[in-house]
Order: sequence, then C-alpha cells, then structure tokens
Amino acid sequence: MRIHVLQHTPNEGPGSIARWSQKNSHEMTVHHPAHFQDVLPKAEDVDFLVILGGPMSPNDDLPWIAEERSLIAQLMVQHKPIFGACFGAQQIAKVLGGEVLDASL
Repeated sequence: MRIHVLQHTPNEGPGSIARWSQKNSHEMTVHHPAHFQDVLPKAEDVDFLVILGGPMSPNDDLPWIAEERSLIAQLMVQHKPIFGACFGAQQIAKVLGGEVLDASL
C-alpha cells in the first residue's frame, strides 16, 4: 500500500502511523506542503492519505490549502481511504461542504 502523509508542522509527525506502515511493509511518503512548498502526490499514486494537524485554519487563503482539498476531493471520488487529524479533519469537512469556524469567533 502507498501511504502519503501530509505533515504541516515539524513537531507533529506520523508517529505510530509510520511504525505501523513499516511493520506492515507499506510504502510511506511524507509531504510538507506548509513549510517546504512540497508537491502533493497525484491521486493515482495514493492508496491511503493521512492529513495531520497544524496551527493553520482551513479558512486561510493559501494556495497549498486549496490544493490539499482538491486532492482530498479526487480521492473521495475514487473511494480511497483518508484519515485526518485536527487540521486534516477540518480539511475533509470543508471538502464535504461543512463549515469550519475559527476559534476566535
């Protein structure tokens, strides 16, 4: 299985997901779209997408945030598994048409 992880902050890595992936001989690639302008994977190269947390909001007007949502939407159409934690879950909610309120509101 080809697992792609979107990591948004240096101190919040894939942790147990990385250990599970290695133990089960899955191929795992970590992308850093928020910090290194990393190119996101193509949907056809992803079997399972993991979207980690971060201090940003899915309401922020940053190109990489919109690109992530586009990838999520493509994977949903293909019925591929996606796991989101914190910011990742908010990104999934936005793709599904949900509203994400900022904490300051």
